[in-house]
Amino acid sequence: MDMNSISADGIEVTTVDCGPAAIRFENDSSDPHASPQCVIFYMLSGVAFTVHEGHCVEIDTGTLIVTDNCADFSFHTPGVSRLLVLRFAGEMMDAMPTAHRGAFRVVRRPEESQTGSLLFPLLRTLATEIWNVDGELGPGLGHIVCFLGMSMARIAYADMSDYHPAGGVPLLIDVKESIERQLSFFGVGPATIAAEHHISVRQLHRLFEPAGESVMQYIRRRRLEGFARDLVDPDLRHRKISELAAAWGMPDSAMLSKNFRSAYGVPPREYRKRYCPK
Repeated sequence: MDMNSISADGIEVTTVDCGPAAIRFENDSSDPHASPQCVIFYMLSGVAFTVHEGHCVEIDTGTLIVTDNCADFSFHTPGVSRLLVLRFAGEMMDAMPTAHRGAFRVVRRPEESQTGSLLFPLLRTLATEIWNVDGELGPGLGHIVCFLGMSMARIAYADMSDYHPAGGVPLLIDVKESIERQLSFFGVGPATIAAEHHISVRQLHRLFEPAGESVMQYIRRRRLEGFARDLVDPDLRHRKISELAAAWGMPDSAMLSKNFRSAYGVPPREYRKRYCPK
């Protein structure tokens, strides 16, 4: 694994080139009362898997991970990959939106926004040029890097509105936590979730509207992510695919195959064969 970093006022930018590897990130905040440092990972190329609080998510090129130095998670790259890592601290954190301590969020397709379509090609160029620069940047270049970094952070945090105590939707957080606990139950859906939280189904759908993902789409995605994690777990290699799917509330094999192929590009059997060979 090769790394090279540059730093400007309050921001450190690192390019990481790695082959097949497993990287563990642990809570490195020594003071529980200190403000956490925001850390953003941008997948420049390749495919990886992140594991956080027991949930495994596949990360492909163009995806962001937004977290802080209080979160524990692991990063697994089955092949050659390149990452751009931005770490914000000090005064830079004062300009950042507020997220709960230990927040961890995957943000997909950030380049599709109007701002992102301009910003991310510049970040990819920055990632390449880092290898030609040593250490601390001068004031002029430092300001440019800070501007690019903050712009990237704002795009990432715009997708995390439900994680902001100051400006978010606490009910949405409660709803998602409830859904996480019930993913294994086939009957979980808008009606049962709404009844549990004493709101109407229409109100529940409105909570999810800003993210552009319906309640059932969210449930389906979270089930598929958990199922995909189990497919690549060597300890579960002896379990039938149908058993793993049923454990995530997906007993219909035809629908499972259709939804999984749509999300991951291959059927479950091929996915397991590719990432968890015998």
